[in-house]
This record gives sequence, structure tokens and C-alpha cells, in this order.
Amino acid sequence: MQRNKKGWEEHLKTVIKRQQEEERLRRQKHVETLVEQVKKQRRLREEFERERKQERIKMKESEEKRREIEWKERDRIEKDFEEKRRELTDKMKMQQDQWEKERREEQERRFKEDVNRGVEERLRLRKLEEHFQQEREEENMRKEKEDKVRREQEEKKWKEMRAEYERKTKEMMGKYEQEA
Repeated sequence: MQRNKKGWEEHLKTVIKRQQEEERLRRQKHVETLVEQVKKQRRLREEFERERKQERIKMKESEEKRREIEWKERDRIEKDFEEKRRELTDKMKMQQDQWEKERREEQERRFKEDVNRGVEERLRLRKLEEHFQQEREEENMRKEKEDKVRREQEEKKWKEMRAEYERKTKEMMGKYEQEA
């Protein structure tokens, strides 16, 4: 009886150790998944920042080219102005006013575009973050459900094994008592 009992206890210990190892591996996998999600989020942010930085550089280069062209154009106009100043004073004044107006309008337009682009970038980043947060919450909820189901199954299995063990122990005790 003691040998059989020890056999059952050893079997039970083996099952418990296996379940503990499976639980440890599951937890380790969960931690690795979380680490991977954090890395993924970091990569997305870095990619977004790189894109934003490249866009800023392009905008700056474009602005510098525009200014350079503007300055060259202005130099040419000033030379022409010096040559024809007496004849075209009124025309020049009107033209200069028009240019100032266009430049202001262009600056206002660019400023509005920059503001709109910034708003769009923030909205896009917010949407990305919300999407990632939602995915993470869904993943966490799914894992919690899986953990709950698994724990319930393990508990049920444990109770069944315990009941089976107790039943067999009683059966063996009854058998040995009858034989005795």
C-alpha cells in the first residue's frame, strides 16, 4: 500500500512540476511578447521621427533654395531698376508693392501649410498611438481570458486527479481491510 501510495505521490509531484514548468514557460513567453511589443512601438516612433526630420530638412532646403532664387531675382531687378529708375519709378513702386503682397501671401500660405502639416502629424501620431494602445489592450484581454480558462482547466484537472487519487486510495484501503 505504501509503495502504491508513494507511486501515486511521485506521479502527482511529476504532474505538478510539469504544470509549474509550463506556467513558467508561458509567463516567460508573455514577457517576451510584451518586450517585442515595446520594441515595435519604439521602432514605429523612431520611424515616424525619422520621417518628420527628413520632411523638415526637405522643407528647409526648399526654403533656402526659394530664398536664394528670390535674392538672385531681387539683385537682377535692382540692377534693372538702377538703369531704368527715372523712367519706371511709378511702375517699379507698383511692382514692388505687388511683390511684397505676394511674398506676404506666400509666407502666410506657407505658415498655414506648416501649421496644418503639424496638426496632421500630431493627429497621425495620436491615431498610431491609439491603435497600438487598443491592440495592446485587446492582446492583454485575450491573454487574461486564456489565463483564466487555463487556470480553470488546471484547477478542474487537479480536482479530478485528487478525487481519483482519493477514490483509488479508499478502494485500496477497503480492499486491504477486507483481505486483512
